[in-house]
Amino acid sequence: MQRFITAATAALILCAASGTAIAASDRETVSAHVSSRGLDLGTPKDRAILDARVLRAARAACALRSGDLADRADADRCIAEMRQSAVTALAARAERRPVTLASAR
Repeated sequence: MQRFITAATAALILCAASGTAIAASDRETVSAHVSSRGLDLGTPKDRAILDARVLRAARAACALRSGDLADRADADRCIAEMRQSAVTALAARAERRPVTLASAR
């Protein structure tokens, strides 16, 4: 099973980063919403806090289903893609424009 980003958008008004990943074989959608409320993303400390929140949410959304190597690689890809989606969503928020991501892995 290979997960890939098919679409991700930022809920900019709500100050949240959003990522979506889909499992290719069974079309399961996983997503996470991470709040940046209360953080000053102009400071390295608060950006690190947000990154930790995104990583924690991505790990939960992309959780392993079994202990085999293929599932582990799938989960790692899912986490990396969700983290990249959050970075892109935050950049779009800074530019005040909507974002749609797609990947065909």
